[in-house]
Amino acid sequence: MRVLLALAPLALAGCITDRMTSDEELADVIGDRVAQAPVDCVSTSILGNARIIDKQTIVYRRTGTIYVNRLRSECPGLDPYTTLITEVKGGQLCRMDLVSTLDPGSTIPGPKCQLGQFTPYKLPD
Repeated sequence: MRVLLALAPLALAGCITDRMTSDEELADVIGDRVAQAPVDCVSTSILGNARIIDKQTIVYRRTGTIYVNRLRSECPGLDPYTTLITEVKGGQLCRMDLVSTLDPGSTIPGPKCQLGQFTPYKLPD
């Protein structure tokens, strides 16, 4: 089964400002959470909670866990104000699945880019 899912940009934690670098924004989102071992796949239940940090980084939030995905390479057009289009095959989102973007007001998707591994960040016990 193949499903295309388009998600509008979401502001999850913190603010997107011109003064924050992508590293600072990512650190703000992660907060006190601790990195766990990377995983290849995650449940599709995280898809509604995607946040684009920069041209190579997408953050997904699921309850107290944050998953950081560093795409295999920079994805042209991937920025916080674009709509993220995710191609889901099966019941999980996995490394090497494809994402693309849709600029505001456009109906033509941008180039397809491959996801990397998902690094979970959890609150310390």
